[in-house]
Amino acid sequence: MNQIINICACLVFLLVPSLAVIPPAVIPSAIEAVYGSFIKHNVAGDAEQAESIPLGGLAILVIDQQVSFYPGGSLAIPTANEDAAQIAAFISNHTSELSQIVLTMDSHQRYHIAHGIFWTNDTGESPQPFTINTITSKDIKNRVWKPRE
Repeated sequence: MNQIINICACLVFLLVPSLAVIPPAVIPSAIEAVYGSFIKHNVAGDAEQAESIPLGGLAILVIDQQVSFYPGGSLAIPTANEDAAQIAAFISNHTSELSQIVLTMDSHQRYHIAHGIFWTNDTGESPQPFTINTITSKDIKNRVWKPRE
């Protein structure tokens, strides 16, 4: 049920023409507000559900469908609206056959595992810029670098 609510919220923002007047920067927070009012994160439950997904069947993987790729976005793709309509039609036409719908979204948050600010050492320092690839699994196991609290 949670997945359907999330998918519907995303598709509504992509396909309803009257929502095109909403500035692209506002849409992610609006989706989060709609999504957040219905869903509380349940990481353990989500992991359990992921383990129970049967092998085989029909699935759709929609990669990076975020607003920045739609008209008015910072990385707009001219055919994005048509692409979204085709995806929505596919989902609508194959709902009974789909065993899984997976949506991904590229994210470049400042506080992210790939950014130096995520990591800290015992003195509270973060890695120098452009050196994050020098953190090894051994460093993490030995707590040389650990996630910032």
